[in-house]
Amino acid sequence: MNPTAGPAIKSLRLRGELRPKALLNLSTSWSPGGLCLLVQLDLIMFCQACGAMLEAIRTRPKGGVGEHHQSYQAFQQAIAEGCGICARFQRYHEYDILTSEAIPEADRGYPEYLSQTKYSYTSNTGSKESLGLANLWLTTCIRDHTKCDRPRPTLLRDWTPTRLLHVGSEGDCLQLCERETIPTGVKYTALSHCWGKDLRDRKTLTQHNITAWKRAIRDSDLMQTFKDAVKVTRVLGTQYLWIDSLCIIQDSEADWLHESSLMSNVYKYAHCTIAAAAADDDEGGCFSDRDPQYDLPIQIDFSESMSQSPLPHGVEDRAEREGDLTIKGVYALRDQHMGFTEASPLFSRAWVLQERLLSPRLLHFGSTELLWECSEFQACESHPLGSSMPDNYTPLGHNADSLFNLQRDHDIESTAIQHERIGGTWELTVEKYADSHLTKERDKLIAISAIAREVKPMLQCPYLAGHWEKDLVTQLCWSINPDRGYRAYRPTTYRAPSWSWASVEGECSYLRKYDGSPKVDPPEQLIEILAAHIELVTEDEMGLVKGGYLDVSGQLSEISPRGETWQSGGSSPLLIQGLPTNLRMDLDDPEPDIDGPVYCLMMVIYPNGVLKGLALQRILGSNLFQRIGFVTNRRQLQRAKRVQEDHVLELFGKFETGGNDGERTFVRNDFGRTTIRIV
Repeated sequence: MNPTAGPAIKSLRLRGELRPKALLNLSTSWSPGGLCLLVQLDLIMFCQACGAMLEAIRTRPKGGVGEHHQSYQAFQQAIAEGCGICARFQRYHEYDILTSEAIPEADRGYPEYLSQTKYSYTSNTGSKESLGLANLWLTTCIRDHTKCDRPRPTLLRDWTPTRLLHVGSEGDCLQLCERETIPTGVKYTALSHCWGKDLRDRKTLTQHNITAWKRAIRDSDLMQTFKDAVKVTRVLGTQYLWIDSLCIIQDSEADWLHESSLMSNVYKYAHCTIAAAAADDDEGGCFSDRDPQYDLPIQIDFSESMSQSPLPHGVEDRAEREGDLTIKGVYALRDQHMGFTEASPLFSRAWVLQERLLSPRLLHFGSTELLWECSEFQACESHPLGSSMPDNYTPLGHNADSLFNLQRDHDIESTAIQHERIGGTWELTVEKYADSHLTKERDKLIAISAIAREVKPMLQCPYLAGHWEKDLVTQLCWSINPDRGYRAYRPTTYRAPSWSWASVEGECSYLRKYDGSPKVDPPEQLIEILAAHIELVTEDEMGLVKGGYLDVSGQLSEISPRGETWQSGGSSPLLIQGLPTNLRMDLDDPEPDIDGPVYCLMMVIYPNGVLKGLALQRILGSNLFQRIGFVTNRRQLQRAKRVQEDHVLELFGKFETGGNDGERTFVRNDFGRTTIRIV
């Protein structure tokens, strides 16, 4: 790069609070609940401009603005002379932001645990030091955490997967074991990984090699990710490992369907799941090289003045006004990109969502560091004693409404609260899942079936191709998000009825959380579902689907675009019965082949006047309808006068005000109702 070219460097904004009691002070002993982890780092070199900036931090811990280099040439010169902070800004293009993450307080969650571990940053995530830290996280979780284990019912107390790989100790030969030869109640790890491209030398379990693999699996038959997973399994003190491609017979449809129905148990009862988060395919491995100077926290000594330069304007005066706010000692500063991230190849894979949510413990091998995830604790090498990420950083896995927290609360909550929480969690799951990718399109319902099996006992109702019979009308209110880099479409391979989100490939979203206030009242239903039927490929309710329908009673209205034709992509403003409305239709396929009339079946109305319904088209030569889109009035009608004057609402009923509190209720108009079948 030409040192005279490039953008001018703006002032460096110091964002966030630097609080001595919250930061990890490496010059003193800091041991939460008895766990002592000594992090050994070398002090970093920095230039005069960064020194002045850090001096501003030292004397003003609450943050502020500091001047950085005034030219790109000066910035490049500082890097050439060894300034570690400037080098980080260049590498991550974070020229205008420096963040410093807080370390949780001592009561984060490690009870008495008399152990001392010396830990130093290394240049590879598979180093002895990194794996030793992983073992410490696992040991502490097993010993002290009460919310991480998955309770086993009596019938599954001695359950083990159908097949496991016996890894033994270092130097032992790998061997495939079937259930009758696996010890009862054995501990095993599971691997979460990206298969990736169709590699020529990929070895999988087949009917041809299963007998030979029961004797021994050659090292040459293992791809790099599997070799690394074997090493990690041994370090974690476990002798058995489950890998889907090596434990499911890949050329047997019957075995694949049977084992996929057991996926919930495989990950739920694993001792720990190893996640090869940074690998695009199975040759990528679990371990990654890194440069600790760039990829891990840097150590700053605030014991004395950082710079001989004067403080930025205003900082000195404020320090005098606020008293002695200077911080002293050695602290670890980290960049905002460090820690947990969803932007890894693994997390874009659809199967991984259920693997992640079901596993009691996960050890992620990221591109620059190890990360730990369980129900009570999240950590990484940047924050080995606990991450400062919000409690809900994993929206599904570790908040109050995670699957297993819901199961624990199931017996002590009212039925209405249970259904509301479970329904919200399922919708979040679907939204996250629908945005991920599958190698085989037909697996759409299979790859989320393990999560559905966990929800089923709580809802205790039939499962309908990705939906639940309870509150089904509201669950039908999903739409495709058109603002994505890839186009949504309906695959040629049948996998669900058109009213199911599983029938579309693309990101979908539920609109329940956008209906006005955070605690919006429930909607009034404008339809009745008279019958719901799903035709399955096998007897597995959560398995493959080959047909299905809904018989619905409601008002069917013909709609048309305000323009001459339907818009491809985005939303189309609508006419209903020839009159302009504020209704818009989001197409399930942005480039559909619409030939013939289009109808709207309005399903629900909320107290604020928001309407939601399905856009339908009659299948040629039949009395059957199929969904082609979603209809709603995105402008929320909050004033009662405007709601009552809207002619669209008058087609379905009217709001009436009654009672001492003036509460509005919607009185449905049942005139003109008809019964249709949606397939």
